[in-house]
Amino acid sequence: MTNIPAFTSFGGNQTLGVFSPLFPMLFVTIACGTISGFHSLVSSGTTSKQLNKETDARLIGYGGMLGEGLLATLSLSAVAVVGVTASDATGGVGLALPKFAKGGGIFLSSLGIPASFGAPFMALVMVSFLLTSTDTALRLGRYLFEEIVGTPETQAQEVASNRYVNSFGQCVVAYVLIASGTWTPLWQLFGSANQLLAALALLTGTVWLANRNEKKQLVSTGVPMALMSVVTVCALLYLEYYQNLYQGLILGHTSSAAWSLALQIVIGTILIVLALLLLRKGIGNVQEARGRRPAATDGGVEE
Repeated sequence: MTNIPAFTSFGGNQTLGVFSPLFPMLFVTIACGTISGFHSLVSSGTTSKQLNKETDARLIGYGGMLGEGLLATLSLSAVAVVGVTASDATGGVGLALPKFAKGGGIFLSSLGIPASFGAPFMALVMVSFLLTSTDTALRLGRYLFEEIVGTPETQAQEVASNRYVNSFGQCVVAYVLIASGTWTPLWQLFGSANQLLAALALLTGTVWLANRNEKKQLVSTGVPMALMSVVTVCALLYLEYYQNLYQGLILGHTSSAAWSLALQIVIGTILIVLALLLLRKGIGNVQEARGRRPAATDGGVEE
């Protein structure tokens, strides 16, 4: 059974041995699929092309989110069955993944499958999940980069849009990031980027609703968009400028390589700037769409 207090404090000595506030770091550390920019990219670029008809999107979309919640519950239960203590938190993913496989094996034993077979099977399931997610992320990155390049008109654009060159470049960037040997800051950077994409997906939906019908309510997408934007930008500011820059580079309270921290700061800064620019443009578009006055019968504008 688990032996972890339900609540200890609003922060903890987790990353770099410094105070990590519950808000906003909790949201970018969990980075669950219930609200996920990665899932929005998959849905818009891949899933949408696999639907027989548009009305299937609701069942598949909501069903996928229910499945995500079930997976999260089963994962937590699998780890809890094995038994977790507060001291295990320092082990991070190094302890969580083996415990998941062992707990899953215990679940399967209730179906008559020996735990000695069930645990390796669950480990295989877990690794397969990671590999397919990585493959999907690489393909999405390739698609997005090809969209940035556009229709090749020069030799450089031809090379940049090549599927092999494009994929290799992404693998190199990923390797450079993980070569530091520390996963926690990278996970939080991933979580921040993921949740920021979710905010931008909600912004896209809000802009579409505002332009489609001036009477459509914008609360269902606008409020979550605002919440996700504030939380994620605050998390990136804390992560890059306090944790990585001040605590990591200036004070040296880190085991990560300096170049890795510097690269993360650059990436985080780019994410913040791009997000703020897109938010400004999107909000301006919504204000413009909702500020239009109805046309008069004579072709002018009603007073």
